[in-house]
Amino acid sequence: MSTTLARTRAAAARTVHLLAVTAPSIGGRGGQFLMLTLLATFVTPAQYGHFVVLQTLVVGTASVLGSTSAVTVNAATARVPGVRDLPVLVIVPAMLRGRLRALAVGAVCAMVIVPAGVVLVTGIWPTVRELILLAALGLGSGALPVGDAIVAVVAGSGRYLGASMVDATRALVGAAAAFFGAVTFGPIGGGIGLIVGDLALTVVMVTAATATGRWEPPIGFGLAPPREGMVAGVIANITGQAAAWVLLLGVQLVGGPAALGIYGVANRFASVITLAPVYFGKTVIGQLRDDAPADDRWSSKAFLGMLAGISVGAAALAYTVLVFGFPNLISTYAGLIPVTIALLAGTILRALLIGIGYICVARRRWRTWVVADVVSLIVTVVGVGIVWGTGGGLIGMVLVFGLGNAAGVLVRIIGGRRRPINFTRIGVTQ
Repeated sequence: MSTTLARTRAAAARTVHLLAVTAPSIGGRGGQFLMLTLLATFVTPAQYGHFVVLQTLVVGTASVLGSTSAVTVNAATARVPGVRDLPVLVIVPAMLRGRLRALAVGAVCAMVIVPAGVVLVTGIWPTVRELILLAALGLGSGALPVGDAIVAVVAGSGRYLGASMVDATRALVGAAAAFFGAVTFGPIGGGIGLIVGDLALTVVMVTAATATGRWEPPIGFGLAPPREGMVAGVIANITGQAAAWVLLLGVQLVGGPAALGIYGVANRFASVITLAPVYFGKTVIGQLRDDAPADDRWSSKAFLGMLAGISVGAAALAYTVLVFGFPNLISTYAGLIPVTIALLAGTILRALLIGIGYICVARRRWRTWVVADVVSLIVTVVGVGIVWGTGGGLIGMVLVFGLGNAAGVLVRIIGGRRRPINFTRIGVTQ
């Protein structure tokens, strides 16, 4: 009984510490949520829907490399002996130097994906000027993975509060610029504003590293993540983003731009739920490893239990804020309440899926990480096809989102109970 009590107290203490060091980051994302939610009251539902499409494409495309680099680099940084004693301007340039090619390829791919995605989802052909701006937006979004990786390296080195403050700053700057850009120049202006914070962070870091001559890492120092981890991460994130884009296309098919606006507003409130797994996971991924020090280790059960409780609380808070804080949105966006309720439920499952994903990365269960997202994509594609083919509406599409996440959670739970693959035995270098 005393052992259980001690473990409970230790988990509670770690949770309080985690809340304290991630408070700036979560607060920054809260400010981002508020500004981008208020944006919906300054533009028409159709305009907001188009902005949501751009945000989903830009952030989604960037996260294919960004989230992969973030989680793997975070875990790799935590494994470097004495990393807490190394200056940030040593470890961050070392990370960037080894990933310039991948980051450049990602930016070029986004330059094509963003304009093509806008045409595919909205069915609207841009003018030549808009096409150039969309391509520039895609190229500039290559700064988002750099920002994610910088935050991940800082957090992985044990500087949790510093990483949280950097992340909050980039979120607030991007949200303010997106608000101004969308209101002044339309959806494309808002999309460009989204990347301003990360562009500024990238320029500052590169300039500082160049001025101090920090591009050459110390002898024997490296942050290269496991090869199979990077491959698994890219595959998992591509399938995960494909599922989000398929769902967005489904919403457009059943309701057009107005439905995209309703879905965008509801998703804005639901996104609050994913703050906990994303930012807590970035912070504690090094403590989820099987070989982490016993007094600093998070068990899977304690980590997921904490995420589940916070996610349910966040869902209740988001719904309360919508009902009592934004009644004008409810009257402007018809059917917003039921769509939001369904999306909140589905996003709680999404939060658990993300949380289990961090555990998979920390413990190098790459196959489970990938298979779960593949299954989720298959369920989403089939579900969208069924809803569209049977004449279903927006609610049906949102329920498909929940089913896809539930399938992914189930796969990761089952896969997590199996013994991990011994990659060294089959000739893959860790």
